[in-house]
Amino acid sequence: MENIYEWLYDHYCRPYQENVRAPFASHIQSAEQLLIRGGGTALDREDALNFCLDGAGISAFAAGIRFCYQLLADPTFPAH
Repeated sequence: MENIYEWLYDHYCRPYQENVRAPFASHIQSAEQLLIRGGGTALDREDALNFCLDGAGISAFAAGIRFCYQLLADPTFPAH
């Protein structure tokens, strides 16, 4: 049987995942490339790593807000 958390993610978060990440995608990709190449100074790499962490945190927060909004707005939730 499917885990309830997986079901909630598949039905409430996954459909909006790309919309949540899209505003940060190019910046995160640039930061990831800097880290992979090992370019820049140590401070540049630390900033890139922090940006990746911040981007992940912001994306998770936005996905959580969207999830809660949809869950509260869905009157058929118990019937699923």
